[in-house]
Amino acid sequence: MLHLTLLIFVKEGKEAAFAAYEEKMIPLLARYNGRLLYSMQPNADDTMKGEVPHEIQILSFDSRTDYQSYMDSPQRRALDYLRKEAIEKIVTIEGDE
Repeated sequence: MLHLTLLIFVKEGKEAAFAAYEEKMIPLLARYNGRLLYSMQPNADDTMKGEVPHEIQILSFDSRTDYQSYMDSPQRRALDYLRKEAIEKIVTIEGDE
């Protein structure tokens, strides 16, 4: 099992584009044995230092191969235009079970 923690930084004013991206991206996870386990939007009042991400997500995939298949999928790549419009950067932290 592969776990990914994503710190997602959204471009200022592009929250709606990010929501549109998520709406289309999240259902694709299941096709590749992936799941969104957790999602939260921290605020600047939280005890975080430095930049505060727009959203923190924890994803899991049954295997690294499933994750790579998801990343390479034409369906996910077709959403790159929304990702590029909305997301400034994503910090990914990987963990294997």
